[in-house]
Amino acid sequence: MSKTVDTPMLTRREAVEIARISLAALDKAIEQNIVTVHKRREGSWLTSEDVGVLALLHQTALPLPITVKRKIRRWVHETEPYRARQGTELQISDALVVRWSPDISQTVHAAESYARLRDRWIEIDPDIKGGEPVIRGTRVAAQASLKSES
Repeated sequence: MSKTVDTPMLTRREAVEIARISLAALDKAIEQNIVTVHKRREGSWLTSEDVGVLALLHQTALPLPITVKRKIRRWVHETEPYRARQGTELQISDALVVRWSPDISQTVHAAESYARLRDRWIEIDPDIKGGEPVIRGTRVAAQASLKSES
């Protein structure tokens, strides 16, 4: 059984909101094979780990080579630094060390929590409101617009 079966998954939109990055930055990371897109339920999904990778790369604020970005991704997937109680580091070179911060761990945990709650409370059924996301067990749309009062 693959690891992604049990890994919380997020849509591209959800990932950019939680990682606090632009959609263009996500698309570039996908194009460069920094993160992996999984096809599920007629859409593109990312793992919560990759949301952490995106947040970490954004936090570095340095233009890193693609090979270094991929090395960071492998490190995150192999060592799961977001599960460590203390900060962990990846030494890229003698002069460059990438440090996993508690903020990035919180981003991964937020992505996991969000995905679990979304899956628990939101359902998409073609027989209910034409497949529009609704609150589970109801016909109430999960996304509603608020009208301003005059």
